[in-house]
Order: sequence, then C-alpha cells, then structure tokens
Amino acid sequence: LVCYTAPPKMSNRKLIKNALVYTILAGTAQQRQRQQVVEALDGSAQQNFIILFKNTTSTFKFKGLYEMVKDEVVKLCGMPSCPPVLHAKDVAKFMKYDSGAKEFKLLQTKTFTAVTSAVLLHA
Repeated sequence: LVCYTAPPKMSNRKLIKNALVYTILAGTAQQRQRQQVVEALDGSAQQNFIILFKNTTSTFKFKGLYEMVKDEVVKLCGMPSCPPVLHAKDVAKFMKYDSGAKEFKLLQTKTFTAVTSAVLLHA
C-alpha cells in the first residue's frame, strides 16, 4: 500500500521573521513595533511574506509587511501610508534576504518570485 503525501509548500516565514527580529527591527528602540509585526506574522495563515521598505538611499527602513494570498500581495500590517496591495509594476527593486550575511541582495527580476523577501517601490 503506497500513500501519497503532497510535498510541503515552500515558506519564507522563518526567514522573514529572522530578518525582522535580528536585522530590520533589532534593538530595544524598535521593540514595540517588532512585537506588533511578529504577532501579525505569527497570526497569519499564509506561508509567504514580503517586507516593504521605505525608499531611502542608504539604509532599509521597515514600512510594511505583506502576505502572498494566491496571486496577490496583500498588506498584513505596517504604516497607514502603505498601499493595501502591491503590484509588480509599482516595484523598483526586488530583494532576497541572505540570512548568513544578514543583508538584503538585489534580485534580477521584474515580478514576485518564491525567493522575494523585500521590495522598494518607485518613488
């Protein structure tokens, strides 16, 4: 008797949580915001998430957290000025999080992929 089990869906939940806790929202000054964002992440039933950064020149500042719901990237939490839905045409840069180097690296793509961890919107 052979039983088929579907392969597990890819999830970037742990990677995004580590990026938020240890890189983007690290430190005591951001403890309250970090706690709110992590609670939203932990409370979501989705498996894939994308961080929206403020469009700054030198550092990446957290603006919002989005979840992949079917073919849409929907706001989970963040600043009131964040758009409710992200569209690939509005994104200037797609990035992936390198957990070893604890930094975000540019992706050479023009759409959301399974490895997309963060985005910057056009100014």
